[in-house]
Amino acid sequence: MAVFNTQQKVLFQHCDPAGIVFYPRYFDMVNAVVEEWFGSRLGTPFEILHGSMDAGIPTVQLEVAFHAPSRHGDLLDFQLEPLRVGTSSVDISVRVYCADELRLSMKASLVYVDKSTTRARPWPPAIRRRITSQSTKNGNSSMHKTIHPEGWKPAKGYANGVLANGPQLYVGGQIGWNKEQVFESDDFIAQMEQTLNNVVAVVEAAGGSVADIVRLTWYVTDKREYLARQKEVGESYRRIMGRHFPAMAMLVVSELVEDRALIEIEATAVLSSQV
Repeated sequence: MAVFNTQQKVLFQHCDPAGIVFYPRYFDMVNAVVEEWFGSRLGTPFEILHGSMDAGIPTVQLEVAFHAPSRHGDLLDFQLEPLRVGTSSVDISVRVYCADELRLSMKASLVYVDKSTTRARPWPPAIRRRITSQSTKNGNSSMHKTIHPEGWKPAKGYANGVLANGPQLYVGGQIGWNKEQVFESDDFIAQMEQTLNNVVAVVEAAGGSVADIVRLTWYVTDKREYLARQKEVGESYRRIMGRHFPAMAMLVVSELVEDRALIEIEATAVLSSQV
């Protein structure tokens, strides 16, 4: 279970004269997301794939639904999820959001080809293993299930419960300093982002990913600032966590042990990739 999340801002070059994204430009943006996924999650930057490996991954099948227009200046959240892996192919799902609004959903089939012959060839074992470990059709998606009692109003930005199975990782309280234990900012949003990055770093060091986090407990020292900056909080959260919303709780405390700390977050992760 490993959804890849990233963001792109709608630029002038993406838009038609009315300032709305011209639909072929979505495909350019999705191609950039796929390139980023290959480099950061699959360990194969495109300059190597298309260079020394003399390979390509053209799209051979595409199904797209446009749900709402995107406009110049919008910050879009891209969520890529591998669905099924074949001998030389992979089916992916891509969903594009702006805040909580779904703008586009897509399913695509990519094929690994030899550039010199343009014919399909088997995935290199290392790449196939990495894709398979993330694919929802290989049993990984069933490890974590969001629980929402029937009839309850939707939980926005969190889950009421998460059912999970696998090795558990307990992440101690992280605060907004860097790996050298130095605070780089006294701004709440900056500390929040650093704190979430620190949580994710611990999870990844154990072999997990953002998608394996099943619980977050937040401690903040200023409730009013947190509430007043909700838009920034949401944007900052999605930059680090994408659209992954585990079970959460938040407590307001008078102070934290480190005098400059404005926020502390502890986490629980269940590492589906190690089951």
